[in-house]
Amino acid sequence: MAGWQPPMPDGGLPAGDDHPPNSTPSRAEGDALGAMFYIVAPLLIAFSTGYWGFWLAMVVMTLGELIVVPTASARAANLAPVQMRGRYMSLYGLTWNLATGISPVVGGLLSDTLGPQAPWFGGAVTGVLAVLAFWFLQVRSGRKPAEISLTLPTLTKNPFIT
Repeated sequence: MAGWQPPMPDGGLPAGDDHPPNSTPSRAEGDALGAMFYIVAPLLIAFSTGYWGFWLAMVVMTLGELIVVPTASARAANLAPVQMRGRYMSLYGLTWNLATGISPVVGGLLSDTLGPQAPWFGGAVTGVLAVLAFWFLQVRSGRKPAEISLTLPTLTKNPFIT
């Protein structure tokens, strides 16, 4: 079929479409793919010997970032109960800022104690842990991509006003 077609109520696509229902990857699958780029990029830095190796690593990392970062805040909001979204989002922002402050210290310690390539291997291990976490989220949710709601529920009563 030419052009965009809205999904059917059962989650499938209109009759005559070439694509099977639920053929698009879920957010967790997409984030796992993006995290795989975060595994490759630090390894490229660890094994590169010059400018172009670093340049290639930055291109690879940017591709991963383009996949993961735009949906990260939506994922944090969707994991939270409606009444606790503010807390979840503040913890999401706090962990981002803590990682920004702690990672140079940990990277410096790794570099001083194990060698200059150690921080990059640590980054690759962190990427592996991220892939495993995203796969766990996908398995735990047990939902097919068509079943994931992209709309925010509305509050019937404001929990902050008594």
